[in-house]
Amino acid sequence: GGGEGRDQAAAGEDRLDRIRLRRLLGLRRSRMLALLDERTLGSIVACAKLLRMPMGAVIFRQHQEIVLGVDDCLYVLLSGSIKVMVTGPDDAMVELDVLRAGSVFGEAVFLGTTRRRTATLVAASRCTVASLKRPSVERYVLSNPQVRDQMKRAAAERMLQRVSLLGHAL
Repeated sequence: GGGEGRDQAAAGEDRLDRIRLRRLLGLRRSRMLALLDERTLGSIVACAKLLRMPMGAVIFRQHQEIVLGVDDCLYVLLSGSIKVMVTGPDDAMVELDVLRAGSVFGEAVFLGTTRRRTATLVAASRCTVASLKRPSVERYVLSNPQVRDQMKRAAAERMLQRVSLLGHAL
C-alpha cells in the first residue's frame, strides 16, 4: 500500500540527491567556481542543465549569434574533453586549445563582451557539460568579485591567445 509509494519517493529523492552531489563535485573542479561557497554552488547546481554530447558533436560555432536569455549561458565541462577551434587566415580551422574537466567556457558571451561565439567548440570525446543560463545564475556568479574578475581574465587571455596565433581577434 502506502508504504511502498513512500519508499519509491524516498528512493527517487536519494537518486536526485546523488545527482546533485555529482553536479556539485563537478562544478567544484572548476577553479573559477570553486571560489564560491557551498550554499551558492548548491543554488547554481539547482539551475544547471546537464548536456551529454557524443564525440564530434559541435557545441557551438564561431560567429554564431546568440539570443539573449537563451544562448548566453556559462558552461562547465564536467567530463570529457572539448577542442576549441577558430578559422585561420586561409579559412582552415586552427585548434587553439583542448578543454578538460573543470574548464569553464562561454564566459565572453556570459559577461556580455560579445553577442557572437568567438570559437567553434567540438567534443573531442564523449562529454558532460553543465549549462548555466545567465538569468538563473548571474546573481550568484557576477556578485562575487573574485569569480567575476577571474572570468574577465579568462576571456581576455583567450582573446590574446587568438590574436597571437592568428594576428586578429575574430
